[in-house]
This record gives sequence, structure tokens and C-alpha cells, in this order.
Amino acid sequence: MTDLIDRLATETDPDTRRVLGREFHRSMQHYTAVCPMHFDDEERRLMPRLWALYDDDMLEAAFGRIMATVGPEEAEYTRFHMLDALDPLELAALQARMGT
Repeated sequence: MTDLIDRLATETDPDTRRVLGREFHRSMQHYTAVCPMHFDDEERRLMPRLWALYDDDMLEAAFGRIMATVGPEEAEYTRFHMLDALDPLELAALQARMGT
């Protein structure tokens, strides 16, 4: 989708822009339709399995190893969206845990 947006931004031919716009629309609709199924599967199957196999310290360590491979810009982007997704009680608990 990013490639389509980039191409749309520089394309000057109206007919080509229309084709790219339709393709972007279809891609966005597909993404919107597929994501809830993926998230549901993850929450119903993957997460209970992870919680059954690993304790919080092990999961935190694994997350730390994953995040160590991510550059600072992407890490900040991830943190921003993770914090934005928390409800007020989750955010307060996290802040208390972090001492902020």
C-alpha cells in the first residue's frame, strides 16, 4: 500500500492515477477484512498457548530480544502505537511498573 501511495503522489497521468487509486482502495479493503480474522486467531490460539508455555519474565525477555533487532525510529513508532492502544487502566499499570 505504501508503494501505491508513493506512486500516486508522483503520477501525473489521470488514467494511471485512477487505476492506482482503485488498486489502493482494493488493497485497503482487503487489509481491513483480513486483519480482524488474524487478530482473532492470534488472541484465541497463539496467546493462550504462549501464556501456557512461558511465564511473564520469559515473554518479556523474548520481547526484549526482538526489540533489540529493531532500529530506534521503528522502536519509537512501535512504542507510540502500543501506548496509544492501551486503555487507561493498562496504561496506569504499565506506568506504575516502569516508575513513571
